[in-house]
Amino acid sequence: MVDMEALRPQVLPEKVAQDFIWHYTNAAGLEGILRSNTLWASAVQSLNDDQELLHGIDCIRAAAQQGPAKRPIRDWVERAAERLEDSVLLDSFVLSASLYGESMHQFEHYGPYALGFDPLMELSKQPVGKGGPATMAWGDPRFASGWRKVIYGIRCGVEHAETIVDALSTLENGCRDEDAIELVIRRAAYLKSDSWRPEQEVRLYGRPGPSKSSVRVRARGDEFVRYLAVTASSDASKTAKLPLRAIRLSPQLSAGRGVAVGVEALLRETGYAADVKVIHGAR
Repeated sequence: MVDMEALRPQVLPEKVAQDFIWHYTNAAGLEGILRSNTLWASAVQSLNDDQELLHGIDCIRAAAQQGPAKRPIRDWVERAAERLEDSVLLDSFVLSASLYGESMHQFEHYGPYALGFDPLMELSKQPVGKGGPATMAWGDPRFASGWRKVIYGIRCGVEHAETIVDALSTLENGCRDEDAIELVIRRAAYLKSDSWRPEQEVRLYGRPGPSKSSVRVRARGDEFVRYLAVTASSDASKTAKLPLRAIRLSPQLSAGRGVAVGVEALLRETGYAADVKVIHGAR
């Protein structure tokens, strides 16, 4: 039996170890998050670039072919490439944030509110049915637990992909498909070709589990988005608060006191006021 937890440190980037990670959103997103105590991990097809996780698989294929991998590993990676891509596109969910809470790029593209969360607090995904049994937490073996840094650039991607190839060689009887699929997808989820962005993205990455019971659908503009509801605990009552510690307003919003007053009122109404500091623009 393969000890997947023992292989996890070889596969995943380190968890974020700073005070805050920042999730950018607009006014509707802010209100929805506070009222529901929920964040939404979107299906890969709903990302701005639905091919970005496939870049990670390409890096792993390159590492298997170019490095000193054993022939069975190289052959397995090539044989499994189509299946890996299908698994990523159909069964992967990402919740993104940034290490930086003062990014003008993020304010302009995602919304004028930067929500500062404690990255050390574990989050859980929830079932579809209200009052039903809680589904698996992000710490479950099928999930990459914790906020982790995205690894940028093709060269770094191939270098980190080599850790997967090494891990595959330790699997019992070479490559056992399900174990190997999990290892490859977990690493691929954190490899990104875009090397110039200064925001330094961090992610929660997960898959819904065998039952698929936690996948929901919601409207976004003129499309429907598949997502996982992510909350503060495995309690399906949604009473537990997300680990929100600060809300930074963009410089444009900070110019008017009325916006901050509205945010503070919303925090009081939703029970977050005692834990959350409202920050005006850049420091």
